[in-house]
Amino acid sequence: MFHLVNTIVDRIAWFAEKIVIITFGIMVLAVLASVFTRNISIPVTWLEELARYMQIWFVAIGFALALRKGMLAGTEVIIKLLPESISNRLIIVCKLLMLVICLLLLNSSTPLINHLINTGQKSPNMLIPIVWVYGGIYFSFILAAVFLVASLYTNFHGQRDELDKTFLLDAVHSLDPHKQEREK
Repeated sequence: MFHLVNTIVDRIAWFAEKIVIITFGIMVLAVLASVFTRNISIPVTWLEELARYMQIWFVAIGFALALRKGMLAGTEVIIKLLPESISNRLIIVCKLLMLVICLLLLNSSTPLINHLINTGQKSPNMLIPIVWVYGGIYFSFILAAVFLVASLYTNFHGQRDELDKTFLLDAVHSLDPHKQEREK
C-alpha cells in the first residue's frame, strides 16, 4: 500500500510538472507575441490576458510542486535546536497545520468557484469561462493537500520524503529517533 500511494502521488506530481512547463511556455510565447505585435502597431490585447492567466496557473501549480519537493522557505534553524523526538513531532504538527490551512482555503473558495460556474462569467478579451482562471488556484490547493497527506502518510511509516526538506535540509533520515542507534 505504501508503494502504491507513493506511485500515485508521483504520477500526480509528474502531471503537475507538465502543467507548469506548458503554462510557462504559453506565457512566454504570449508575452513575446504581444511585444512583437505592439511594436508593429497591431496590439493584440487577448495575448496579454492569456499571459496573465498562464502566469496564475504557473505560479499556483508551481507552489504545490515546490511544497512537494521541499523547496519552500523552511524553518530548519528552529527544528535543529530541539531534540530530535520533539522536532519530529513538530514537523508533523506543522504539516497538519498546513493541511488545515489548505482545507480551509478550499472550503472558503468553493462558493466562489460554484458561483462562477453557475453564472458562466467570461474573461473580458478571450471570452473563456473565468472559472478556468480561478480554477488554477483552487487546483493548486487540492494538489498541496494531496502532497501533504502523502507526506504525513510517509512520516507515519517512519520515513522522510522531499517535503521534509522544508523543515530539515538533511531530510533523509528516519523519523524514528532510535532507528539510527539500532543501526549502529
